[in-house]
Amino acid sequence: MSADDISKIVETELTKLSSPEIADAIRPLLVPPKHHLRLFEYSPTHERFECWTILEHPPSDTGIAFSNFGFGPKLPWGLIGLSPGHDHYGMDSGWFTSLEDAFCDTWASDNLRIWNLIEEHADGKINVLASRLTGSEAMARLAPLQLQLPDKPDAKPFLEAFFAWPKYRTITEKDLRAERDSSTNRVAMP
Repeated sequence: MSADDISKIVETELTKLSSPEIADAIRPLLVPPKHHLRLFEYSPTHERFECWTILEHPPSDTGIAFSNFGFGPKLPWGLIGLSPGHDHYGMDSGWFTSLEDAFCDTWASDNLRIWNLIEEHADGKINVLASRLTGSEAMARLAPLQLQLPDKPDAKPFLEAFFAWPKYRTITEKDLRAERDSSTNRVAMP
């Protein structure tokens, strides 16, 4: 692949963004695609695979890379460290199917009011406890509420629950989580 190929892929992803506020936050952080190799720790021979850095957020020392290797092509958008020595793929939980999902998992998106605080009961009843929160506001409200829940031995701790996919959740009496606002056709991310 070439830098032009990657630029076209990024442009296609930008047309799929669910809201203007996410687009406005992503665009200034985009950089011309930078080719590099990253260590894929899950390879038995510790191979290095081709990646392309397409977004940089220097305040958090993180970026987003595209790669058809490692966790790609299923999860081609990954969160990466920008500092020297951060030349690995990281964990699969840092790789996503879309540029938007990767971006919304970064500190660069923290100030966007795109999160709802959700209470879901075992019977499927869902209550929106708060909406249009920033990531920090959602987590600040979520943590004390989750501490009030009865013990759930199979559930993940609240910081992991923020990013856990529904198939991994165990709901006993009720579950609390933050998810992206769906009022503008956003994809939920419990």
